Amino acid sequence: MGPVMGFSLEAKGEPTVYWAGDTVLYPAIEKTIHDTKPDVIVTHSCGARWDGALIVMDAAQTIAVCEASKKSIVVATHMEALDHATVSRGDLRAAASAHGIALPRLLIPDDGDVLTLIPPVV
Repeated sequence: MGPVMGFSLEAKGEPTVYWAGDTVLYPAIEKTIHDTKPDVIVTHSCGARWDGALIVMDAAQTIAVCEASKKSIVVATHMEALDHATVSRGDLRAAASAHGIALPRLLIPDDGDVLTLIPPVV
């Protein structure tokens, strides 16, 4: 659907955050994760499709992000928020469990949840 925009947030004494944005997992995203080694990665993981094409990460791609970034916490968002979504929170939890990925490596917040990100101990 065209270019996407993600961004990284860095501040002294705070965890680094990479917000991937509305994107599928592709080599540029993998390179960004590898090069920046963020403490937290925020993904849009609802598996939304447009005209049959995947336009944001689905469960398999979110699991791949978790597996590619062993030290990062992945926060999966956008489930059950879009009418063209194909992945629910329950679907993603089941996929993560099947791949041995548990809390706190993958956070799947409910609507209204507030997450507190703790800086890594160095």
